[in-house]
Amino acid sequence: MSQYNISSVTGTKVDYGNTRWPVDTIQISDPFGSRDLAKNTSTGGYDYHRGLDLKGTKGDTVYSIASGTVYKVQEDCEKGDLGCGFPNGGKVVVVEHPLTFNFNGKPYTKYYSVYLHLDNFDIGNNQTLQQGQLVVLGSPIGELGRTGASYSHVHFEIRLGDINIMPAQRIDPSVNPLYFLDEVDDVYHDTNNYTVCVSKSPLTVKFYSSKQELDFNEIEIQSSGENRKINFSTKEGIDLTQVDNSSPYGLVTINPADFKYGTPEYLIDFQFPGLDENFTRIFVRDIWGNGREITPKSL
Repeated sequence: MSQYNISSVTGTKVDYGNTRWPVDTIQISDPFGSRDLAKNTSTGGYDYHRGLDLKGTKGDTVYSIASGTVYKVQEDCEKGDLGCGFPNGGKVVVVEHPLTFNFNGKPYTKYYSVYLHLDNFDIGNNQTLQQGQLVVLGSPIGELGRTGASYSHVHFEIRLGDINIMPAQRIDPSVNPLYFLDEVDDVYHDTNNYTVCVSKSPLTVKFYSSKQELDFNEIEIQSSGENRKINFSTKEGIDLTQVDNSSPYGLVTINPADFKYGTPEYLIDFQFPGLDENFTRIFVRDIWGNGREITPKSL
């Protein structure tokens, strides 16, 4: 018999304007947030993934997800190269989108969509995308490729209000792109169909969802002595200077399972040493605030 009460928590979905997915054939090969790199490198390893990877075929058209202005067109470059904003990102396009909205209680007037690893910047009719060019929802911005990558895909990001990431200043405007993308059959559905398991020694919370619901966002542990929270989008509880270390979050260790296109489920677990007997509530939430609340049955 379970030692815990588990109940559903309901959030509110927000509309961030009219958008489309950046490719026609949508195959998510890496989710947003903590990930295991075992499939990408010979040694494996952990890192923090600031976007969605959408696998495809070299030459597939990549589209602007909404109307805006081309903020940056970057050729393949490496860290240290003058003006290289996305080292090892291959050919990159950034589009600035005007939009007035609130996110986590903070007002914004724009966001950026970011597209990495493009093969080229061809937009048809023998034309090439140019910085400063106006685009509309669905405008071609280039072709999918593998520049700066090990396989053909587009790495797609959303950044709020600012394009720059400055870890020492605790600035990281990247959020889960699913905030800004519509649900699509067999790709993404906000069904709130989660499984959460809790064990002790150390306190470990395992979160499972189907591969169609890659919107996990937050875990919060409440105890009599302290609260611990990790939020992938606001970066609360995350040391941005150590974000690619699986234990950069104080006394929390993150263990994401390997995920790739075709993986049947998403799995991630969090270990909280020292809280085996002391927690009073655990909240696990997706990007919209939906999720589960777990309490010991003695409460």
